[in-house]
Amino acid sequence: MSQQGKLVVDVTTGSGNININGARVIISDSNGMVDEVYTSFNGKTDIIILSTPNIDENNVHYGLYYVDIFKEEFEAVMHADIRIYENTLSYLPISMQPKTNVKINNSSNDGTMAVASTTDTPSRRIQLLQRAPYIPTEITVHLGSPSSNAEDITVPFTYYVKNVASSEIYPTWPEDALRANIAAIISLALNRVHTSWYPSRGYKFQITNNTQYDQKFIKNRNIFDTISKIVDDMFNVYIQKGNNLEPFFASYCDGRSVTCAGMSQWGTYELANQGLNALEILQYYYGDDVQLVSTDRIQDIMETYPGRALRRGDSGQDVYFMQFCLNRIAIDYPNIFKIYPANGIFSLRMEQSVKEFQRQFNLTPDGIIGKATWYKIGYIYVSVTKLAQIESEGIRLGEEQITYAGEVLRNGSSGEEVSKLQYMLLSISSFYSAVIPPTIDAQFGKGTKESVESFQKYFSLPVDGIVGEVTWNTIKEVFLDVFKILPNVEQAIPYPNEQIRLGSSGDYVTIIQTYLNYISAFYSEINTVNVDGVYGNASKEQVEAFQTLFGLPVTGIVNSTTWNSITDVYTLISAIVLYPGTPLRIGDNNRYVAYLQIYLNDIASINENISPFVIDGIFGENTRQAVEEFQRFYNLPVDGVVGRETWNKILEVYLQDVRKLADLDINNAQLIQTNFLYENPNSSSS
Repeated sequence: MSQQGKLVVDVTTGSGNININGARVIISDSNGMVDEVYTSFNGKTDIIILSTPNIDENNVHYGLYYVDIFKEEFEAVMHADIRIYENTLSYLPISMQPKTNVKINNSSNDGTMAVASTTDTPSRRIQLLQRAPYIPTEITVHLGSPSSNAEDITVPFTYYVKNVASSEIYPTWPEDALRANIAAIISLALNRVHTSWYPSRGYKFQITNNTQYDQKFIKNRNIFDTISKIVDDMFNVYIQKGNNLEPFFASYCDGRSVTCAGMSQWGTYELANQGLNALEILQYYYGDDVQLVSTDRIQDIMETYPGRALRRGDSGQDVYFMQFCLNRIAIDYPNIFKIYPANGIFSLRMEQSVKEFQRQFNLTPDGIIGKATWYKIGYIYVSVTKLAQIESEGIRLGEEQITYAGEVLRNGSSGEEVSKLQYMLLSISSFYSAVIPPTIDAQFGKGTKESVESFQKYFSLPVDGIVGEVTWNTIKEVFLDVFKILPNVEQAIPYPNEQIRLGSSGDYVTIIQTYLNYISAFYSEINTVNVDGVYGNASKEQVEAFQTLFGLPVTGIVNSTTWNSITDVYTLISAIVLYPGTPLRIGDNNRYVAYLQIYLNDIASINENISPFVIDGIFGENTRQAVEEFQRFYNLPVDGVVGRETWNKILEVYLQDVRKLADLDINNAQLIQTNFLYENPNSSSS
């Protein structure tokens, strides 16, 4: 009987910010097709079970597979030589790019490297080495030797480390061997970043994937779960030697086919089996004066980890900051529940939101915000807020608005045409990872020049960083292609800074009437009104009913608190998942089971007759027991199967309990406000 491994395919656009739903994924081996699955709204497939019949020279089981991905409007992606190891979960991140008629060249247009005037002088190196080390959020990898005519690819730094580790070492090795190797991988990469080794020589990348110079990186390879979890835990840990400030250039080799003066990777396996820990292994190879150090300097992330994990029951500004980030992330990832109300209290709803975030980004779904989850939330928040610039106040550019105006744009240009250029490039960068995203600020500076150059290089134009008619029209053509599939990012409309009361009229009244009518479908206490943009008695009564339900002062006036509460509840209810169409029962393992578990656990926090359980997306005995307890309590047929009647009753009760949970949080709001004022004595309250 062969062993088995697991694979999850994660499909996004070029930047990784936009999930691709409904992508067809075909898994094959040397004998033909093994399985065919589709990605869900979160861009992921369900877990695919694959056999691992082969045995390599080290007596380790693995299966060798081919993965093909198809989606209308996108170029097909085909991957070979995907290794699946026994009893190991792998993630295969796939980046798909839109179909376009524009010629694409994945390498430099002329095969030469334009070397900048900056040279690596001794004084410059001293200046570079005096900087404090930091962890970059992204790193640009050259897929070849330094001077080769090869593609540059920019990826998240944590993904880079996971990719290299998955390419160079076995996921089945002892944990201390894995940690020693990962520390060396991080340190070598950070040394390249810290010393500006390649940029100081005129290159536009930080590291190569050529093992004669750096370390092995394979574009779009699968990532092993055991390695992924360790990297998430220690991505900001690196090796320091003696009194040197910079991360140590930790050279290494496999120790079998190639030997070197540095660390032997297979030697770490043997030392770990002898009982040495990761630091002792590193000291064995690099000397007793090496140490493992960590830094909280994460470039581009606004806040640093508070030093302790946040969990249910905690409160304060760190919790509020995480709620703020998660609620923004939930706009682009609607499977992540918004937290209502966002008041700095780590409630059950926040715990569930954190778990869904962790599932989305392949972290351990424990609902606790430790270091790995904290920084991942920060990184994704930065990513989606950059993506949000594409929406530019909800206005999208049409073809007639982006006709070339006859003005050549270059470094130093400014104005509306520069904004349009930046808007188009930012949209394109969400689908083509080779295109550097600019900031939309109407100023043609260094960042915009680099974005233009990256576009020109990828689409086979002369690379000069200047936007004339040819470059503009090519950008326009690619933009119009991606414009068709650019998602609508629906953000909650901010409070208009003017109270809505009897006699008010206009668009903001229309918004409140629309939201409350939608909410009334789930809460019978709220009546529907005609959406006419006029705030009359019927609208006032509708608002008063909402205020009563959600524990707000019953005034019939929509101030900022009521406005934000209405938009929060509307957004929350919009994420409700309706009955999937087929009953859920023992043995099911999919996203609908996870939603069922979330809803039941919320209900269990209010109703002691229903037992809480672990949310894992698997319909096991504990889930069946909770379903039967729910059915028994609400006088439904007790069969442990979730059909349409049971699902709809769960939704009804769940929505009632959301209100109860909100009431509990509102009762604690004064305490949290006091904590905020205590922590920020200079802050003021209106």
